[in-house]
Amino acid sequence: MALPTGERKSVSKPAAKAAAQPTTKKAKALDSINSRLALVFKSGKAAIGYRHTLRTLRRGGAKLIIIATNTPPLS
Repeated sequence: MALPTGERKSVSKPAAKAAAQPTTKKAKALDSINSRLALVFKSGKAAIGYRHTLRTLRRGGAKLIIIATNTPPLS
């Protein structure tokens, strides 16, 4: 289909780039978190479990607590 002279079809390339950037930033952030968690587990400075986490909290040694989304609520 030929366009009449003087009319151009607009292509929005910047919008396509903007849509692709958040996924790469999000992927990089997840990779960063995963690599840091791997380092913590490798060094042995991670506490896993409810009781161990409570003990660490009471001593004041916890810097970060990660709770899974599928953790059952306390009753």
